Amino acid sequence: MRAAGALLLALLFAGPSPRANQALTYRQIVDRYRTSPNEGIERMLELSDDARRHAVDEAVSANPPAWAWEELSAAAIMHTDAAVDEFAHGQQGERHFADAERLIVGSLRLSDAASRFGRRWYGMAEGLLKYFGDEAAAKALATRVGDRFDDPAPRRKARLAYRRGVIWELHAGREGEFLVPGQMHNERADVLQRDFVAAAVELNTALKLDPTLLDAALHLGRIRMLEGNHREAVELLRRAAASPVPPVAHLSHLFLGALAERQSAWEDAEQEYRQALSLFPNAQSATMALSQLLDRRNRGAEATQRLTAMVRLANARIADPWWWYFDEASPEPATQLALLRAEILK
Repeated sequence: MRAAGALLLALLFAGPSPRANQALTYRQIVDRYRTSPNEGIERMLELSDDARRHAVDEAVSANPPAWAWEELSAAAIMHTDAAVDEFAHGQQGERHFADAERLIVGSLRLSDAASRFGRRWYGMAEGLLKYFGDEAAAKALATRVGDRFDDPAPRRKARLAYRRGVIWELHAGREGEFLVPGQMHNERADVLQRDFVAAAVELNTALKLDPTLLDAALHLGRIRMLEGNHREAVELLRRAAASPVPPVAHLSHLFLGALAERQSAWEDAEQEYRQALSLFPNAQSATMALSQLLDRRNRGAEATQRLTAMVRLANARIADPWWWYFDEASPEPATQLALLRAEILK
């Protein structure tokens, strides 16, 4: 998504929601955003600058924290959406970006999941600022990331190895069109296997340097699945399914469901697909997988009901982590923002 309008994924929701004119607290505005994003943003923009800043201060300074990290993260994405809209229309969105960062920083101490969400927000925000041509602000943001997280050298090396592994995995997909070596002619099979080996080396290195980087376990598990190594694939994917990062856990359950289905373990497959959908209820890939399984098990009515509900969803409400599985190879801030948003909407 390189076109100028791509970043307006932040505002792809249907038109303004009808609403009564009752006053809402800032916390209620954030909650409204999670169910009706346009209305939440509109309500937030109606606040004066002083009222908005005071509300953000109160949200992040409560001790003990009065807000859950999901609420603070939702508020941060709401302000990020507002900033993107203003940047896209040639306006100054810095105030909303500043509010978003304050909210993210306030959430970091609350849980490991919050810290990981915050790190991903920083990466996305840096990309957005670069996209809109503010290199100085992007550089300053990147400097603050180092101050916030202060990763030891092994963890930094692990992230670099992970990215190299995903790039090799993506290259294998392009060369082999996502086939496995046994389904290809010898020459193409050799190319595919070479790329898989290179990817596996990097991903194993990442996991050794940082065992908590379960994104690497997910990608290595998929490679082992494509290679037909069922036992190792299951071990890696079960490990990845414990990730506090929802897209990683979601895809791990999706792949585990596919592996169970290959073994005709129908109940296990259904359970895995349902676990995936519990994390991203509107994900098309998991919905299709579960619906096909239900249909094969003579439960066509339920399958049809699920597919019908998916078709009726507004496009902006659909978020499927599989679409962004290879995002690490070539990060796109618009898609990163869309995925972060999907994790905090209700």
